[in-house]
Amino acid sequence: AIIAAAACLTHAGAEGQATGERICADESGAGFDDEACFLSASHQLHERSKRQRHTMNLERPGDQHMQPRFAGLRHRKAASFSQVRRGGTNSGMARPSSANCTWTFVEQPLSHWDHGAGAGTYKQRLCIFSSYWGGAESGAPILFYTGNESPVEEYVNNTGLMWNLAAKLSALIVFAEHRYFGESVPQLAGKANCIAYLTSAEALADFAALAQTFRDPTELGGWGASKSALIAFGGSYGGMLAAEFRIKYPSLVQGAIAASAPMSGFPMTGVQMDSSYRQLSNAATTAAGLPDNSCYTGLKAAMVFLHEVGKTVEGRSAIGNAMGNLCVSIESHSDIQKMMSYLTEPLFELAEGDYPFSSDYITYALSDIDAPLPPWPFSKLCESVMPATQNLVLTGSEEEVKFTVRMKNVSVSVDWATSVSNGFSMQDLEDSGVLELLNGVKEGIQVWYNVTGTSDCVSYKGLAGLEDGVSEDTRAPPSLLGVRSSSHAAHPPRPPPSAADLGLSGGDASEFWSDSRDICYPKTSFDSDMGWYALSCNDPMNLLNYYVQGTGKDLFWPPNVDPGFSLTEAVKESWSNYCKEYMDYYGYTGSPPSADAWDKWVTADYGLQHLTTASNIVFSNGELDPWAGAGVPAELIKDQPSLSAPLISKGAHHLDLFFPTPDDPPSVVEVRQQEEDAIKGWIQEWSQVF
Repeated sequence: AIIAAAACLTHAGAEGQATGERICADESGAGFDDEACFLSASHQLHERSKRQRHTMNLERPGDQHMQPRFAGLRHRKAASFSQVRRGGTNSGMARPSSANCTWTFVEQPLSHWDHGAGAGTYKQRLCIFSSYWGGAESGAPILFYTGNESPVEEYVNNTGLMWNLAAKLSALIVFAEHRYFGESVPQLAGKANCIAYLTSAEALADFAALAQTFRDPTELGGWGASKSALIAFGGSYGGMLAAEFRIKYPSLVQGAIAASAPMSGFPMTGVQMDSSYRQLSNAATTAAGLPDNSCYTGLKAAMVFLHEVGKTVEGRSAIGNAMGNLCVSIESHSDIQKMMSYLTEPLFELAEGDYPFSSDYITYALSDIDAPLPPWPFSKLCESVMPATQNLVLTGSEEEVKFTVRMKNVSVSVDWATSVSNGFSMQDLEDSGVLELLNGVKEGIQVWYNVTGTSDCVSYKGLAGLEDGVSEDTRAPPSLLGVRSSSHAAHPPRPPPSAADLGLSGGDASEFWSDSRDICYPKTSFDSDMGWYALSCNDPMNLLNYYVQGTGKDLFWPPNVDPGFSLTEAVKESWSNYCKEYMDYYGYTGSPPSADAWDKWVTADYGLQHLTTASNIVFSNGELDPWAGAGVPAELIKDQPSLSAPLISKGAHHLDLFFPTPDDPPSVVEVRQQEEDAIKGWIQEWSQVF
């Protein structure tokens, strides 16, 4: 498949000029040669979508593998859990998990609005835990998790805040699985426009219907919780849903804990396009509890030195010798670019998962590897970097990306994306400490790549599996596909589906095909990856908070954009209108033919430009979490007393939602208390209705 993809995809470019792309086309721009080529190209685009913002510049090696994230939003494997993966105890009692759930399914309409079109229904899966509940007459609350883009067990097993508060508040616990994920996937084969109903609006309508169901004494076993306040919880995309649930249905939802919700990452919300990389840079500073900021400076300088030293054969040889255990030697400056990407790609995930406890929450999300990162994994990386920075001096203007890094007699000056050395000798290089710094970064990043401790060599060119690079299961919204709509040809016409394609037991399927070319006939399984692509296309979700890096306010170099790069340019580049073509080819119809790249409707529908009109929401974020860069700023809502946006010092991705541990920073203990106090206030408000 890799060889086929290489044959189908070509890249051509020169320094300072954007790289052009040709996919499965001849020199005249003709269409795809055959189906195999299209499939190979599609998979290559899927991979590239994880790491490109826009077409590459050869002077900017980081561009090739810049990972479009959603590792909060895009994360969680499509696996079914029968028991919690990470064990532990809580207050001396066994930690609750999905094994404690009463599992049930509730029938929901595929469309809550398209009543006359015969869209049909699907079954939504719920985890219910009632052992703590005080009963309908007590008015004890319902704690409701708004499931996001994975099987709901992932959230059942990790959202300790809900379990602990339920015990204190005598609450009923409900975890609702998101439509089209886990075991809540509708019948797709044979249905027209089968993925058109995968939107956040439909998911919220599902949750609203459930809220009414639990308050009705005649439905779902007769909970009859009409006096119970319902409090929504969610993290990452689930945090967005929790907040939007309160915003859209305030009569049903009395308050929301929206943890690490990137509500300000959309184009029209004042998004800062480098905010995620600025935020994650905190993990390399004293903000993460490190003694100084030498790790931050060391990581930035290492990329400058690696790029410059790697320009010569002698320099590449010295780097290879210093690093030692490379699976493949460094033969060209293209290999240097791959090494730069290898060393920086995991920084996003390491900051996102920079928890005070050992955790496989991030590693399992991005691979099948059930191996935990150590406590404070980013600091663990820095332990290998900081000792090698003793001779490092950085002068000039980092903010203007016009600075010089020097170690003894080796000096390299950068001006935006170009670099020039002082003409150092190989002996100068060996005496400077530069090679030790590069090796220190390589050793430190193994906290991610060699999380199992079983890798014998560094596969800096690899892309298959956590230890060899970025997992193939890493995914990002198609809004970040690094291809323009004009850069690919149309796929071959689809043949009429067979009866088996349509999920029929037999007979001629041509009558279905002749009636509509919108019938779904899946060519591949509809897993969480495919679900996330469809959801991101349909809403759409064009988050731009991690579109730019290296422009003077983070630890990265070189910049991945030209000076003066604008939001308008980013929006224009960020959406390729490839969604429908991609989904249709795999037999899943219903994606919109064109995209609202500015997210005008999502912004208006959820009031993202006017969040001060909302109420009873806690927008929590972690200071080390890249997604905090797209969080709701405290300054924005300071005059609305029923809204708050606490920032958790030394906090990673929705740390407040996890089960508490003895090693938690005091800040998250305080924020959890703030959240508990807010919830008690919301419950009190609701009780006054009765």
